[in-house]
Amino acid sequence: MKNENRVEVQVRTSGEALKFLPFFGSYNNFNPQLSLLEDGIEYKVFFRKYKKYSEIELVDIHRLLGINNLQFKFKDSVFTFFAKVYDENDLKNALIFLKKRTVHYLLQQMIFWIKNKKLQPLK
Repeated sequence: MKNENRVEVQVRTSGEALKFLPFFGSYNNFNPQLSLLEDGIEYKVFFRKYKKYSEIELVDIHRLLGINNLQFKFKDSVFTFFAKVYDENDLKNALIFLKKRTVHYLLQQMIFWIKNKKLQPLK
């Protein structure tokens, strides 16, 4: 679901892992959540959490075998949050929304990926 001030990203699985051991963490495939708000993100692995955009150190995507993994690393935490996104349009909308919120830590590979997929480029 998308509107001017909020994007609800449909996710298959969400999880938290250690930054330095990304495969060691907790996962949730029962009612995971990722909401992009005007001033931050709200996400749920087991409990709802909120982070302001200024607290985000890095946003990254990982694609493997048709799975889009959107990852957020936080400045004040040893943990990283990830969400396995249902489809590429949801991923595209999320990235465009983040870019409009002046989240400049989007990696070049994201912009390259959007342009190569012939999706609407980030503005």
